[in-house]
This record gives sequence, structure tokens and C-alpha cells, in this order.
Amino acid sequence: MMTTKSTGPTRTPRLLRWRTGIMLLFAMQGFSMASWVAAIPAVRDGLGASTGAVAALVATYAAGSMLGILAAERLLRRFGPRVTITGGVVGMAGAVAALGCAVQLLQSFPAASAALLLLGGSTGVCNVNVNVDGAANERALGVSTLPRLHACYSIGMVLGAGIGALALAAGRPIGVILAVAGVLVFLVGLTGSRLLPAGWRAVQGARADGSPARRRSGRREWLDLRTVLIAVFAVGMTFAEGSANDWLSLAVVRGHGLQNATGAAMFGLFAACMLAGRALGHRATERFGRVAVLRVSAVLVVIGLVLVIVAPDAGVIAVGAVCWGLGASLGYPLSISAASDHGEHAAMRVTLIASAGTVACLTGPMLIGLLAARTGLLDSLLVVVAMVVPAVLLAPALRRPPAAALAC
Repeated sequence: MMTTKSTGPTRTPRLLRWRTGIMLLFAMQGFSMASWVAAIPAVRDGLGASTGAVAALVATYAAGSMLGILAAERLLRRFGPRVTITGGVVGMAGAVAALGCAVQLLQSFPAASAALLLLGGSTGVCNVNVNVDGAANERALGVSTLPRLHACYSIGMVLGAGIGALALAAGRPIGVILAVAGVLVFLVGLTGSRLLPAGWRAVQGARADGSPARRRSGRREWLDLRTVLIAVFAVGMTFAEGSANDWLSLAVVRGHGLQNATGAAMFGLFAACMLAGRALGHRATERFGRVAVLRVSAVLVVIGLVLVIVAPDAGVIAVGAVCWGLGASLGYPLSISAASDHGEHAAMRVTLIASAGTVACLTGPMLIGLLAARTGLLDSLLVVVAMVVPAVLLAPALRRPPAAALAC
């Protein structure tokens, strides 16, 4: 990644406050996700659910998220990023707490499904809009910030997984764990959304001009070969990230016969390596270039997956989790940066890539769950390997074009 002197706006207090708000929102999303996925084995036990039933819960979450993604751009154009993201935060916080109530008090599969549908929908709305806002903030500051913004997501995941693992190991009820998580999601998310500039139009042009001609012009960006290749690359890498989010802990428990707390700890290790990769990856990208870093990232994901699948003991699983986390860390944020390289239609490109990546991150685990019911959870992870291998060949599509206004 080559840096150039910015010709854009200076780092005013308003822009830095905006960036701080986005950082908090990324962290909140990571914490919310980790609170749910680290608790999957406990949720399974509380509901007495089979692997197929857990797959149905994951599918419900994914379905809600896709509905949220479909609504995200329209909500953004109508209400603006601040109001839309705030609504997503409230929905996520309430859904996390409701899931704990459904499992601990009601022990109801339908109630848990309803909570996950709401959690998925709120997450879809929030995820796309925070990424669009983050890309707009990156362009406004004139420096590459998305990898570090996504590192905040990983910080939230590490905290959520760590707190969840410790609480489960201490024997705390899953309902209490998720209720506390819901309160924290609300407080951090609301603080972050209040720091967003109420009048700032993150989707520049799209929100100001919602005419049919404008929307058709934006949709034609899918016909641009580079945008399509970036989307395919992002799909493969986020498929790997989402599969780890939803199935790594349970694969460790069911596939290798380890304890629930160990499964949560392995997911925490994965999340910690995601954080390290995103926090430090910009330096490697500056030195070796975006393409080389992403090729190595894809190879690491493949190595990590194979080790987790065939691991003879917890030590090898841990090495696999490390490789998987480091490899998956930069695929999505650098895809978003690549989509925003050109100023023209940048917001629409980012929306398309963010939506494609989010859908893959959510539908991937659903596919893994369906396959796991037939072939076993560990064997089903071979599909993830098949999805990531093409990313090695597609990495050159993310090279920064000479005419790009922002160095990523």
C-alpha cells in the first residue's frame, strides 16, 4: 500500500469525532456478534437443540440480515446515517437480551428464532451503513483507515468472546450473560452514533439525488469488471470469516470432543488474530503491496482451515485458529478500500461490496450448517476451502488504479 499526500479535507475535530464514533460502532458490532457466536454451544444446550436445529437458528439470523441489507440503502437515503445506525443499535441490543431470555427463561426455540431474526436484521442495516460511513470518512480524511476501523470490530469480538468464555467457565447462566451483553451493546452503540455528524451525507449524491436515472447509473457499476472481481474476492474471504464466527467454537466442541469453554476460547483466539491482522496489516500492505498481502492472507486461511479440520489435539487446533484469523483479517476491509479507490460512484461501489460481503458472511454459515447435518461439521468446512482458493488468483483485481484519489 503506497501512501500519498492527501489533497482532501484536513483532519478537523469534526472529522476525527466522526471517526471515533465509527470506531465505537465497529467495536459494538463485533461485541454483539461474539456474544452470540461464543454462546452457540450454550444456546444449543439450553434449547436441547441438534446440529440441524442450530443450523436453522443460524439460517434465521442470516435471513434477518439479508432483509436488513436489502433495506439498508433505502433507510439511509430517507433518514441519513445517524438515525439509521441508531435504529440498528437499538434493535441489536434488544435482540441480544431477548435471545438470553428465550434460552434461559422460556427455553423456546421459536422465541430464540424471533430474537435472532431481529438481531440479523438490525445487524444487516447497521453493518452496511457503518461501512459506507467509514469509507466516506476515509475519503474525507485522505488516509487509509478502514483496516484499523475493522480492527475495532475485532476488538469488540475479542472482548465479547473473552467475557463469554470466562462467564461460561465460571458457570454463569447464559441468560444473564446475554442480558449484560445487550446493555453494553446499547451503551457503546448509542455513544458512537451520537458522534456521527447528523447532517453529513455519507452516501454522497445517492441520498441527495434519489432519482431513477441516478439509481440506474449506480447499478451499472456492477457491470464494471473490477468491481465484480472485488465482489467475488470479498465473498470468498467473508465466507471464511463468517464460517469461523458461527461454527468454529461448535466445530471444536462437536468435532473434536472438547469442552464448551475451550470452544469459546478457540473462537477468542481467532478473533484476537483478526484484531492483530487488522491493527498491523496496514504496515505490511505499505511494505509489500495490497496484492501480495491478500494472496498470503488467502493461503493462510486455507492452511488454518485444514489444520482445524484434521487437528489431532487442541494445540494444532490453536495453530489453525491463528492462521485462519490472520488470513481472514484483511480481506473484507481492503475490499471496501478498493471499492472506494475512485471518487465517482464510490458510495455505491462500497454499498455493493459491503452488501455482497455481508451476505456471504451470513449465508456461508447457513450452507455449512445444512451440509453439517449430512456430512458432519468438520467435513463441511471443506466448502470454505473451496471458496477461498480462487481469492489467491483474484487478488490482483484489488490493486490500486493509478487514477485513484485515495491510497489504500
